[in-house]
Amino acid sequence: SPLFEKTKPFVRIFFNLLPKKLQRLKMNMRTLKIRYKLLLIYAIKNQRLIFSISLVMILISLFLVFSLKQEYIDPLDTGEIRANIELETGTHLEATNLIILKIEDIFRQFSQVERVSSKVEKWHADIYIKLKGAKFRKESASTMIEEFKKKTDPLKDAFVYYIEAGAGDETRELDIEFIGDETNTLKKFAKEASGLIGKIQGIQQVALRFREGKDELSLDLKHEKASLSGISATEFGSTLKTAIQGSIPTKYLDEGREVDIKVRFREDDRRQLLQVLDYQIIGRESSIFVNSLVNQSEGEGESKIYRKNKRKVVSITAKLGDLDLGKAVKLVSEELNTIKFPPNYYYEFGGNFKKLNRNQIEMLLLIFLAFFLIYCILAALFESFTYPLIIILSIPFAISGVIIALFIFNLSLNISVYIGSVMLTGIVVNNAIILIEQFLREISKKVEIKKRTELIQLIITSCQDRL
Repeated sequence: SPLFEKTKPFVRIFFNLLPKKLQRLKMNMRTLKIRYKLLLIYAIKNQRLIFSISLVMILISLFLVFSLKQEYIDPLDTGEIRANIELETGTHLEATNLIILKIEDIFRQFSQVERVSSKVEKWHADIYIKLKGAKFRKESASTMIEEFKKKTDPLKDAFVYYIEAGAGDETRELDIEFIGDETNTLKKFAKEASGLIGKIQGIQQVALRFREGKDELSLDLKHEKASLSGISATEFGSTLKTAIQGSIPTKYLDEGREVDIKVRFREDDRRQLLQVLDYQIIGRESSIFVNSLVNQSEGEGESKIYRKNKRKVVSITAKLGDLDLGKAVKLVSEELNTIKFPPNYYYEFGGNFKKLNRNQIEMLLLIFLAFFLIYCILAALFESFTYPLIIILSIPFAISGVIIALFIFNLSLNISVYIGSVMLTGIVVNNAIILIEQFLREISKKVEIKKRTELIQLIITSCQDRL
């Protein structure tokens, strides 16, 4: 066919080059086999040296494992940052929007920022910052957060908390929960703890995960006086609700649409909280002022109450910078232990630290179970208790290499490393099984081994065949 005629020269060239490629590959394999044999001979002649080096590597890895960074998942720099803005409780939506617009302008001043978008609510907002691609900026997302903080920390009317919106970034946060009976006491301890934690080198930010209460005017109805005036508690409450919040007595139909008609007092009558005392409630015979029907008291009411196991809890979150999760927990614990908690008040770490502990415990149990099952299967396979032990002993040497590599490249011990270690264990065991099986096959061919050199030759031959 015409297609075959066009491709025929390329096919001829390919088949002409193929023998040369195969010949070169054979030469490389022959060279590798010779060098591998020389390495085996050296290892056999210097058994004590090789054993000592291996033992030292295992001991070093056992020492280094405690100095490795511990994370749940290593975060990725996706170039996305979320800024949580908290304003004073009760800030109006329009006032919140004006503050957020000012903060957005601050972010847009940076040339590394590609896009800024926001979601604004009453006294709270989320700003989403998209950085330019890694090719167009030298700074990482973590570095950009430090630059943003220099601009936003001086703001007096807003607190900005930054989160890298990348995969696994939630592991860069440490949650501390304070548990007790009185909310105000818990808030006091949480604020004291946030001040101590914020001074730790490597902590970027500390955010309070609770709000201060709103101003509250409590009205305790004088039931006897109210009943004499013919006013019930229900009527009293509904009248005040209508005056302040409004009620909807009816709806207005406009070309198929229903429009609520809200009835409430004029805005001038609702500007100040104490104006409520001057409202009049219609009684049986006449109107009566609210202040004559109630005992008033001013205070602070909680906007939200959090509970854990039926006990009140408030929490703070520490944004980790250069610290890993394991080291951060250690340093934070040292600071929190300086606080004297009353009886029945205590703190505990939540979120990612609990996941990290749980995963470590589960991984240790799985490793123990894997060792046991592998040994049992190999003992049944080889019909011996010695050969499986040799295979199992090859695993610590592989794991020691993993730990030393993690330390050299300053990588953390996380769930990905655990999964990779399990896979590596399977590869090492598989290699050891084939190697032992090859050795047993070679030794079965010999009727009797009289000299040590014959045994060494069998070991070298088995290893070369395995390669």
